[in-house]
Amino acid sequence: YLAMFPEQRKLDKLFSGAWFSANYDTWIGEPEETAGWNYLARVREFLSDYERGKKQAPSPEALSEAFQYMYFAEGSDWFWWYGADQDSGNDAYFDLGFRQLLAKVYESLGESVPTFVHVPIIAAAAAEAQQQFTEPFTPTIDGTAAQGEWAKAGMLGFSGGAMGRAEDLLTELFYAADSKNLYVLVNAKNDWSSLPAGKLSLYVDSPKGSGGLGVTRNSQAAEAPFLLGFNASHLVEFDLASGTAQAYTAGASAWVEAPAELNGAAGARALELAVPMSLLGELQAGDELKLAVVLSDGERDLQGLPAASPAKINLPELGNTEWILEVADPEGDDHGPGAYLYPTDGVFKEGVLDVLNFKVGLSETDMAFAFSFRGPIENPWNSGSNFSVQTMDVYIDKDPGAGTGSRVLLGGRGAALSEGNGWEFAVWNEGWTPNVYAPDADGKLNPVPGASLKTVVNASTNTITFRVPLTLLGDGDPRSWAYAAMVLSQDGFPSPGVQRVRDVQKAE
Repeated sequence: YLAMFPEQRKLDKLFSGAWFSANYDTWIGEPEETAGWNYLARVREFLSDYERGKKQAPSPEALSEAFQYMYFAEGSDWFWWYGADQDSGNDAYFDLGFRQLLAKVYESLGESVPTFVHVPIIAAAAAEAQQQFTEPFTPTIDGTAAQGEWAKAGMLGFSGGAMGRAEDLLTELFYAADSKNLYVLVNAKNDWSSLPAGKLSLYVDSPKGSGGLGVTRNSQAAEAPFLLGFNASHLVEFDLASGTAQAYTAGASAWVEAPAELNGAAGARALELAVPMSLLGELQAGDELKLAVVLSDGERDLQGLPAASPAKINLPELGNTEWILEVADPEGDDHGPGAYLYPTDGVFKEGVLDVLNFKVGLSETDMAFAFSFRGPIENPWNSGSNFSVQTMDVYIDKDPGAGTGSRVLLGGRGAALSEGNGWEFAVWNEGWTPNVYAPDADGKLNPVPGASLKTVVNASTNTITFRVPLTLLGDGDPRSWAYAAMVLSQDGFPSPGVQRVRDVQKAE
């Protein structure tokens, strides 16, 4: 081709991108994707010792086979399914296949497979709680759970079923939080004294953690490690005999002691523990924690609760928000201009798009927006934000009446602010791709760099609350700003030019 057409146009800049997008977001940027690349790099570094002759392979054929498995693992399709931006319906299957290829690199060379390869990159789905954590409270840490003291906590019970073992001692795990601490209560069917060297370890994955390990401290060097089902960033180990606790953080390959002021107490069959938020990274409403407890006797791990997947706690409002605006909305007006009907799919239950109340709030670091609905808040399509059906827009006018900013709302809304009004920021929240937008001088709407939203779903009150950092919104007093809110129906496959909201079609 070049011989036939030697004169070619020169490209001064080759823009990064993929066949379907102008970036590499599908393969990088999310915690699962980062973990996958780290796994791949560690195995490739191990293999490079054989490639450079630092280690001798059993045979040229063995080395060739190891490289073949390495090349398979380096295929980009594995990383397509990590993170929340793509969903195969069974991402854990691809995670297992990816890690099996990495294991084969070691096995081809007669080496033991290191522990990290056994640890899933995609955490096991959160265990189903029998009782939901609804609002913050502060229990008394004395090893005795008073009647009703933990009624507002989340709770998971142990169900051994036919596979239950005599050594399974734990029966219930309660978890809660307030603005200062994460709290757990663990109940047992027999006295703790039945374990002379008993320890109860709380493993927590915090979004503010700097690393993660998916195995217990007892088994971190074992050939058959005790898997947590998720990568934990923090560990608090309580010695049942002495009543003392020690904190740890996840290092590169082992748990490392960390200073912390811990408060714990064990009664005959109950253990209560308070873990300071400062240890976990000064968490805020909307942050998600994964946690599990493991009971051990000496160096032997006996039982995990939950058994194979973590409990999940989405931190609610912790009492540090000042609500500066509240607007009530009439019930039963979820029909658009007057004649819109819900889709007929069963996920669109009555009232799921009928907002009853909208609030704007402030904390020291964030601006909060809360939407309360008549219908239930559910997650039928398994988004990472714990809701699926609703989409919410909030438009912020920082100088009301000045006519600055953009009048036209986000794509596909088919609406604009009245003349003389304009918005400087649009906060868009949906289950998969929430973002913050701002118009440029030419009126083009651009994502705000570094924007992030933290979302809290309270299913018991049918409320979705989300926060954005105040630093994103620039100077000014939010109390003097104007706000417009909108509720729409989410759609991941809309018409061209429509920004992920459901089309309205004429009824046949």
